[in-house]
Amino acid sequence: MKKAMTIFGAILIASFILASCGDSSTKKNKKMDKDILETLVLNDIKKDMDQKIGNGGATYSINSFNLVKLSDVEYSGVLDFDFNSQNAQMKVKVICDGDNYQYEILK
Repeated sequence: MKKAMTIFGAILIASFILASCGDSSTKKNKKMDKDILETLVLNDIKKDMDQKIGNGGATYSINSFNLVKLSDVEYSGVLDFDFNSQNAQMKVKVICDGDNYQYEILK
């Protein structure tokens, strides 16, 4: 169980995704709402987890994900989830310039 959790954690930590926040022509010079950013990042994390887990028999469920704004472009958050019935938390760093965002799962 611990080995599976370690492997899963390593996969998520290695994940670094760059994604678009939407049509830049409509969001030019606008800041993204924190709630929308949380939803977008969480959806990307779920997609990444689904791809990494695949049909390996492992299960997960997201309990909570919250971001805190640190500066105009930087956010920090905690992803609380259950993996194979064990609770775990991972820190997430997000950079968003209003048009694009990227997140990184931290140790």
